[in-house]
Amino acid sequence: MIQILRPLSLAGITLSALFLSLMLLRETFLGDPGVGWHLETGHHILSSRELPITDLLPSISVGKKWVADQWLSDVIGYALVSSGGVIALHFAVSLVFLFICYPLMPWAFFRLRIGGAVSLFFSLTLVSVMISMQSIARPVIVSFLFFSIVCNFLFVAHRGALPRRRLWLLLPVFLLWVQMHPAFILGLMLVCLEGVFFVVRVMAQRSKPVPMQVGIIEPLFFPMVVLLTVFVSPYGFRLLESAVSLGQSRYFMQLNSEWHSPVFYELYYWPFYLAFFLLLQLAMLKSAVRLDLFQWVVVGFFAFMSFQHRRYIPFFAITAFLPLSVLFDECVQWVVRGSFGFGKAIIRLERRQYGLWGSQELLFSFVLASVIGMRDPAMVTTGSVCDWPNARVPDLTHVAPLVGDERIYNTPDLGGVLVDCSAGRQKYFIDDRNSLHEPELYEDFFSIYSIGPRWREVAAGHRLNWFLLDNNEPLSLVLQSSSETESFSAGKNFRLFHLR
Repeated sequence: MIQILRPLSLAGITLSALFLSLMLLRETFLGDPGVGWHLETGHHILSSRELPITDLLPSISVGKKWVADQWLSDVIGYALVSSGGVIALHFAVSLVFLFICYPLMPWAFFRLRIGGAVSLFFSLTLVSVMISMQSIARPVIVSFLFFSIVCNFLFVAHRGALPRRRLWLLLPVFLLWVQMHPAFILGLMLVCLEGVFFVVRVMAQRSKPVPMQVGIIEPLFFPMVVLLTVFVSPYGFRLLESAVSLGQSRYFMQLNSEWHSPVFYELYYWPFYLAFFLLLQLAMLKSAVRLDLFQWVVVGFFAFMSFQHRRYIPFFAITAFLPLSVLFDECVQWVVRGSFGFGKAIIRLERRQYGLWGSQELLFSFVLASVIGMRDPAMVTTGSVCDWPNARVPDLTHVAPLVGDERIYNTPDLGGVLVDCSAGRQKYFIDDRNSLHEPELYEDFFSIYSIGPRWREVAAGHRLNWFLLDNNEPLSLVLQSSSETESFSAGKNFRLFHLR
C-alpha cells in the first residue's frame, strides 16, 4: 500500500490537472434540469427527518410509490446550497471532478517506464474530456469517483501488488455508494468479475498449491458481503429492484437521449472514438502484455456498453486511463529513442520527484476547483437556480393561484426548475424522474406536445389549464393564434398560456 502512495511527479500532476481545467467541455456544472428536484428532495428529507416512500413533489405523480435512490446525495447537495449557496455546490462538484482520476494515477505512474509525467498528461487530458460529458451537479458524478476507487483497488490487487485482504477497505465505499447513486451496481459487477478471474487463475496454477480459504472462498465471500451493503440502505431490496428495472426498461432507454448510442458525426463524441481507436492500436503492440486479461475484459466491456449507451462513456474513460497511459508511454519512448533534444529534457524533468500526495496536492486541487468555478456563469450568484444568469428560468408571476387539481403543462426539463423556483409549491405536470412516471403518462405528454388529434381532451383530463412553453414550440404557435387562450410573456425564452 505504501508503494501505491509514493509521490507523483510535480510535472505529472501540474500539467495534467491544469490541462484538465482548461479542456473542460461543459460551460457549467449546474445546467442540468434535474438539479432542482434533487435539491428539493434533499430539502424535504432534512426538514421532515424521514425518507420519502411516495412522490413528495407536486408533479402529476404525487403520492405514487417512489424510491429516492440518491437520497444522501440530495441531502448533501441541499446542505451545501443552504449553507454556502450555489458557489458551495459548484465548488464541491468541481473538486470531485478533479479527484475522479487521482485514485488511478499512482498505479498508472508506476506502471510506466520512461515518460510518466508526459504520459499522464496526455491520457488524463483525453480521459477527463470524456468524463466531462456527464460531469454535472447530480449524484452521478459521485459514482465516477467511487468507480475509480473500486477500479484502482481491484486492478492493483489482481496483479498481486496489494494484499487481497485490503479489498475489505472497499466496504465503506460501497456503504456510501448505495445511498448516493444506483450505479453502485457497476462496482458490484466489477467485484464479482475480479473474484471469478482470481478463482480461475488460482485453480489453473495446480503446481502451486494454495490454501482453500485464500484461493477460492475469500474471492467468492467478498462479493457476497458487498452485495449485503444494499440492505443497509433504508430501502433495502427495493433499491436494487428499482435500479435493475429502470435499466431494463426499453421505453426509458429510447426516451432519454443520454441512453442513445454516441453519434460519430458529432464532434462532441470524437474523444470517445479517438480513445477506442488508440486502445485498438495498443492491443496490437507487444506492450499490450503490460495489462492483464482482467483489465482488458473490463475495458472491452465498458467500450461495448458505451457504443450502446453514451452514458457509459465516463465509466469507459476511467477503465481506459491505465491502457491509454501505457500507450502514450510507448510513444514517449519512441521520441526519446529518436534522440530529440526535447525528449531528453522531458526525462530530466520527469526524474525530479516532489511529494504532492498530501496537503500540497489537496491545496492545489482546491485552487484548481476555484479556477474552474470562475469560468461558470452560475458562480456570480449565491442564490438558487432561479437566480442564475442566462439560465432558462421562466417567469411565473402571471400564474393565478391554482384551484384544486389544476396544473401547469411543462416539458420534463423544466420540472426541476419549477419545483426549485417555487420551493415545491407550484403544481406542475412532469419532470425527468423517469423511474417514477409510467409510459402512459409520457404518451399523454407527447400527445399534447405534438398537437395530437385529442390533445385538448388529454389536457383536460389532467386538469392542465396553464401551459408553459418555449416560444418556438409548435404548440406555442397554435395557442398564440387561438382566441380561447390568454398569452403572457414568461421571460426571455418562454410564453405562458391560460385556457379560458
